[in-house]
Amino acid sequence: MFGISMKNAFVTIGLLSVLCSILWRLEIEIRWGWAGLAWITGFHFAAPIICGCFSAWLYFFAPCVHHDRRLMRSFLAFGGGILSYYIYDYSFSLLYNRFPLPLAFYVLPHFLAFVAIPLSICTLAWFFSPSFPRFLWLLTPLLFVVSFPFSSFLLWITDHRGGTDPVHAIKSGFIFLGFMFAAGLPFMATAKTEQSAGAYRQG
Repeated sequence: MFGISMKNAFVTIGLLSVLCSILWRLEIEIRWGWAGLAWITGFHFAAPIICGCFSAWLYFFAPCVHHDRRLMRSFLAFGGGILSYYIYDYSFSLLYNRFPLPLAFYVLPHFLAFVAIPLSICTLAWFFSPSFPRFLWLLTPLLFVVSFPFSSFLLWITDHRGGTDPVHAIKSGFIFLGFMFAAGLPFMATAKTEQSAGAYRQG
């Protein structure tokens, strides 16, 4: 049904990562242009589209043990994705804040962006499958963090205009190549664990 399988899930999350990167970059180029920092303060229409694409991927391609709860899982992922966008946006905008703020205003958004959000994704995957692999509680946040140097490396090897810093990693859209895969991995790995456990019980 809808081509739900582990192989299709891996292939489609890869294609989705590229698509989201392109959507983000197109909006940057069309609405604000490459030069300047105006893109930091504006709302990105690509954000809800990307969240919708990921939710659709969860429903149509990501294996789920409880098939009747796939729609609920997708809705929760969409809402969490929108919230994550605002947290990342606020966290990133603090880099250009010129007014002194209490330390908590800087620490909390960065903590939520790089730790709490990937752990929330893991929690969602765990909620729909109690056999959630424990190693993903560590691996998923790590992949989110690694997405930045990975994107910077892509900027370097492609001789991309601008720098290779985290700002250009986000602005270029390359960051979504790592983010989307990291977000999808807990759901694919959970399904793989369930399949292995089922095969073991049948054997």
